[in-house]
Amino acid sequence: MTKQKLFIIIYFFICFSTVCILIIKENIFYLNAGKVNEEIRIDTTKVTKANTTIRGGIYLKNVGFLNTAYSTLITNPKNFKNWKFNGPEISFNDMTYVHTLDDLPFPYLIYKNNDNDTIYVNKDTFDLYFKLGNIE
Repeated sequence: MTKQKLFIIIYFFICFSTVCILIIKENIFYLNAGKVNEEIRIDTTKVTKANTTIRGGIYLKNVGFLNTAYSTLITNPKNFKNWKFNGPEISFNDMTYVHTLDDLPFPYLIYKNNDNDTIYVNKDTFDLYFKLGNIE
């Protein structure tokens, strides 16, 4: 093996290792961050993008990690229909698909009162209500 091939292999190994370490470090930060639960209050916050590499969650500064994949829709008074995901194309059971906060496209405003499990979301002119979902 020539020195040039060896150098290229070592270079790609170092780059790959660096990326893996950065992703693991970020995930550890979010996993150790506080999690939003019923007791925590969320002041009105504009969510413009997913700010984590962890799927199904957003990190709210000074509040913690909000699990969006398990926060299910309770009420949709004005019949919002512009979801990112509308359920599976093929369903093998009779259960209707329940939208989650993860299905809602960005941007939107979000807030939650303390000692309450309802997340209030304002998307454009639509008010949506989600039940806080946590998985441990």
